[in-house]
Amino acid sequence: MKNVNFLKFKAICFFVSFIALLSFQYMANAAVYCTPLTVTGCSSGNKISSFSLRGESGTIISNNSGPACSPVPSLAYSDFTNSGFDIPQLQPSRTYSGFLNTGTQNDYVTIWIDLNNDGTFADSERLLDNLNIGSSNLLYGIRIPNGAQFGQRRLRVRLIGSFTKPATLTDPCAAYDFGETEDYLVEIVNTNNPAIVAGGTSGACLNVAQMTINSASNNNGLAATYLVDSDNNYVAAIFAKSNNLGTVRPSLYINNPANPLRQDLGGRYYMDRNLTIAVETQPVGPYDLFYYYKDSELSRLIAQAGSGVSQPSNLATTKTGNDVCANMILDVVSIPNFFKYADNYLVVPGSMINDRYLIFYDLTSFSSFFLHGGSTALNGEDIGGPLPVNLLSFSVKKSEKLLNQIQWQVSNENKFAGYEIQKSENGNVFNKIGFISTSKSESYSYLDQNSAISNISYYRLKMIDTDGKSNFSRIIQIKNETDFDVNIFPNPVASILVIENANQDIFEIINSRGQLFKYQSITNSTNKKEILIGSLPSGQYFVKIGQFYKKFVKN
Repeated sequence: MKNVNFLKFKAICFFVSFIALLSFQYMANAAVYCTPLTVTGCSSGNKISSFSLRGESGTIISNNSGPACSPVPSLAYSDFTNSGFDIPQLQPSRTYSGFLNTGTQNDYVTIWIDLNNDGTFADSERLLDNLNIGSSNLLYGIRIPNGAQFGQRRLRVRLIGSFTKPATLTDPCAAYDFGETEDYLVEIVNTNNPAIVAGGTSGACLNVAQMTINSASNNNGLAATYLVDSDNNYVAAIFAKSNNLGTVRPSLYINNPANPLRQDLGGRYYMDRNLTIAVETQPVGPYDLFYYYKDSELSRLIAQAGSGVSQPSNLATTKTGNDVCANMILDVVSIPNFFKYADNYLVVPGSMINDRYLIFYDLTSFSSFFLHGGSTALNGEDIGGPLPVNLLSFSVKKSEKLLNQIQWQVSNENKFAGYEIQKSENGNVFNKIGFISTSKSESYSYLDQNSAISNISYYRLKMIDTDGKSNFSRIIQIKNETDFDVNIFPNPVASILVIENANQDIFEIINSRGQLFKYQSITNSTNKKEILIGSLPSGQYFVKIGQFYKKFVKN
């Protein structure tokens, strides 16, 4: 009898324990969250007008609350976790975008996700740090941390009204004078959906999702922070390596494929895609950049005669000083262009067929990035690369007898044999036309006695070490024309620019930010054209004459 009672007692204890466990799990799953406090709330216009977040497979929160505040304006808090909104599916390590719209230009937004479902928004769960929004829709992005546990989680978006960026991190619960807070549900999943490279907008700049990349946003370590468009398609990825970049404002320009491939001021062809990344704070140490592009864009560059590109390993980047979305490579006054070969080139794992990315290690600043072959030809100069000798310059010009004269300067000719000069009539197939042994003079010249076989001639150098190892220079080109040299004057110019020996009447003028101006000449003499440029702001410009550019300064 005692045994029976003991068994009953154990059963009762087990039942009580089971009920307690269920209650504990229920409380854990239905965690009680703090109510954020404000003094005057959103009554001064500091409100969340609309909020959206796009997840996987078409899942999206989209809440356009407009001018309304929460039911209690001074409280300025709305819990939308049970309001029937869609629950976006978010995958660890990826970036997801959405739009935010607020009441004034003095609104700063912070976002958390309770990743461990413990009822608190810890500092380690902050994914966006005081991003300045405003009264126009702003595309933003948040990165889901690696290792985030699967399941439904609460997201908190909190707006703080402030005339300047808050000097301290926004607290998810503490009282502030102005602002509004909203809570939603998201779901952390593992969909393994393919990553897709952003297509951009043909002939225009596309704003990419703004992010905060810093320790406060928990995304500035060694893992990739992807930059995405409004459909969460990849544009680039940054390995910040502990650099606190603050607000990151990327943009993407796609050259219209119906137009010819673009060329820099030295004639180098470059890809139809270029990227600009402006940051609040430039890095204090090196970072790594993943540069995504379409295989079709690579194929178009390969098909272009004289591009110097036959495979991804030929690609390099020129980084200009522009931090505003640019549509062409131009040098910027007092800021030299930076050139770097790709350190690695890969097909995107699991992506659409044959989309790709390049990896550039140990970059030290952000601005505009362009992809092209071999090296940069800006202003006809080579900035060097991984060659058996340091090639300082490589150019071609017409000699007095109208023959093509190839010239180059080098340094560090150690254990070096010489230079094989190669020529092509189509930019793809090259043949040897001469060889010059090293002379330690570090300055060389070669005169092509057969310069006028075709309309355009392409040249490159094969540089050969004494042990037989070799590498190629970039490709340079020249038109085989017999026209007189084109001159522009005066330079600097105040109001009237004279162009001598130009066989055209319409001229394109480009400023250092890539803006294009077109001018009709006002004279039509035999060899001189005049264009009125007095209305142009002072600064550095380029005038396009035929396929070439001349630089001038407007006073």
